[in-house]
Amino acid sequence: MKRNAKSRIAKLFIWTIIMLLLIPWSAFAQPPVENLQGKSYQIPFISTDQTLNSPRNAVSYWLFMPKGTTVTDPCSLNIHFTFSNTLIDAKSSLTVYINGVALETKGIYTLQEKGQGWWSVTLPTEKIKQNAVNEIKFTSDQRSIEGDCADIDNPDNWVILHSDSYLNITLKDHYTAELSGFYPIYYEGLSDQSLLATDFILSKGSKEESVLALLKLGSSLGAAYPGRQMLDFQVYEEITQEPVPVSNVPARNKVYLGPFPGWQDNQPLQALSQYLKEEEGYLAIAGPTEGTPHYSTVIGGKDASGFQKAINLITNRTLLEQVDQSAIILKSQVQPAANAFKAKEKGVYHFSDFGYSTINLAGVFHQRAYLTFIQPQEIQSSKGSYLNLKFSHSQALISERSVITVKINGTPVASTKLTTANAEGGTLKIDIPEKDLKSPFLEVGIECYNYLGLVDCSKDYSESAWTVIDETSQIVFSPGNVMLQPSLKMFPYVYSGQNGEPAQVALGMPEQFNGDSIEAAVLLATRLGQNTGRVYDWTLLKQYVPTSKQKKMDLIFLGSYQDIKLPEEVKKALAVAPGENNELTIQNGVNVISETLQNKALIQVIRSPWDPARRIYVIMYNNQDALTVLKQALSNKDILRKMEQQLALVNSFLDVSNLAVSEKTAVSVPKTTEDRVNDLEKITHLPWWLVVVLIVLIIAALIALLRLRRVKNEFTQAGVKLKAEQGFTEAESGIHEGQMTEQDDTEHQPKK
Repeated sequence: MKRNAKSRIAKLFIWTIIMLLLIPWSAFAQPPVENLQGKSYQIPFISTDQTLNSPRNAVSYWLFMPKGTTVTDPCSLNIHFTFSNTLIDAKSSLTVYINGVALETKGIYTLQEKGQGWWSVTLPTEKIKQNAVNEIKFTSDQRSIEGDCADIDNPDNWVILHSDSYLNITLKDHYTAELSGFYPIYYEGLSDQSLLATDFILSKGSKEESVLALLKLGSSLGAAYPGRQMLDFQVYEEITQEPVPVSNVPARNKVYLGPFPGWQDNQPLQALSQYLKEEEGYLAIAGPTEGTPHYSTVIGGKDASGFQKAINLITNRTLLEQVDQSAIILKSQVQPAANAFKAKEKGVYHFSDFGYSTINLAGVFHQRAYLTFIQPQEIQSSKGSYLNLKFSHSQALISERSVITVKINGTPVASTKLTTANAEGGTLKIDIPEKDLKSPFLEVGIECYNYLGLVDCSKDYSESAWTVIDETSQIVFSPGNVMLQPSLKMFPYVYSGQNGEPAQVALGMPEQFNGDSIEAAVLLATRLGQNTGRVYDWTLLKQYVPTSKQKKMDLIFLGSYQDIKLPEEVKKALAVAPGENNELTIQNGVNVISETLQNKALIQVIRSPWDPARRIYVIMYNNQDALTVLKQALSNKDILRKMEQQLALVNSFLDVSNLAVSEKTAVSVPKTTEDRVNDLEKITHLPWWLVVVLIVLIIAALIALLRLRRVKNEFTQAGVKLKAEQGFTEAESGIHEGQMTEQDDTEHQPKK
């Protein structure tokens, strides 16, 4: 056993070395410089110029330092800045912090005189934490006008931190990356914190498996980083040399996906298959190496089953963080990450159920927080839905001027003063307007005015001026009976994965999918993960035809007008559908024509004709240019935010046009057996089992009465029959006739 274990470990080490040799590396923005202490790297950390224009400002950047690195002197931050010549010398300065520890504070004019707009700050290596995210923070105090709060909204009061600023860091030796650090290493370094950027390389021989794995990984990245505005993903088919740079991202990390037998041109990866047993998966991460400060990760396996284990592990962050090695062989079945959200029967939710923790609105004057709530299961909540806001605030606030206001979808709906009586715990109940319940999404804005009186705006009052919104605040969606009409607001969004059900999506795309269509698909998958916070399993439609199982899922159809083949049930429900001879069929009342759809991306959403609780997205374009437009729109969250209604057009300038397409009739909520049982209990106010018992007893009583009546009738009929047989009937008839004659005679006698 020990000999076999050592053999497997040796092989694992060999595979890692092979992987380091086979992976193409690119040059970094600034190549390493040799010195006696080690290798120094110049790493830019500000993606775009940062303008600071308040009396007091703070801006932070983050650096993830992997486990095993040895940082040595010299290390420094080199900041390029410019500023307004209206700043007052004695009241304007810059300060640099590392992990909350102040390093230096300098007057802005002093720095200008000595460094000509550059400031170099020595970075103590002992302050840099390993296997953790390090915060580099800049603060500025800047005043252009004398007097308290005189520089609020002053356009002449500015300092700019420029994008050519850089971190000079020296590494004593190379280190071994660990799989537990995959997400922070790839996406939490000193790169643009608004961007996710990666090169994905897929195997040729197992393209379908690789694409499905890529889509799942994309949704996992989106769920992990929901706030990233920009996406820059490049997809390649089995490259053996470094691709030409396609963006300004200096060091593009890479991910290789596919079962090892499917690699055709990459022989070292293909060779790894012989060292794995059936159904074994493999994960490895490598880098940086000599002159290569970026990383590469291999996700593979002996076969499709082993490959699935590898992709399930890398998309399960909780499990992945336990892998403290650079490569791992997977034998165990790896379960997909669980999705926690569950719909509540009575519709009572806490803010924490939607992922919000307690919010501290700290600071003087205006403080704001914005929250998004999604009506569960796409059911329109009924009248009586409400918010119950729980808050507390500083005792130092002056109640005459301090107030909290709640807005729903941009409209103020309630306000209350922040007084001594509600300082330790206040509540504010707000009925949700019925018009807002017609939208699947509720945008709730909480605005506070924390007033302390006359203050110096250049100082920080966050410890004495604050209002806290508790995570146990409630939003109550009273159960309704009507389904909401799907819209493109928060596109893409699906409800799959709630209540413990599998998070699954079926995708239809051209059979001969290329890099561009795959890039569009992975961008969609990432945005879906961002919007829902869930990791999705994906299946592909064969020639755009869903199976009976896929008809029960949310579906996305992606393709050109010429290639896309939609089921008739879907075509009938679309406002714009592809027809015969590459022509488009447009519903009456939809204000578009074929000519206006050229060179645009067309995005539509409808309710699934097979399951009213599911959505179908249909995304079409007429040529390569329009596909590029689609990719650009999906890469920029600001463009997606402009989409709403049921149909959206995006042109080459990334302008968005929205059209509403109303459903012909309202759709009732489909009732399950459980729903009907619950309805019965609400009507009767009795447990369902007791209702069943009562129904059984009533039925039994009715049956008993019917049987009793039937028995009584049988006795009566038997008595009549017996009398008839014994002559009682004729005798009785004669007596009766005699009585009638006697009565007639009596009636005809004259009255005396």
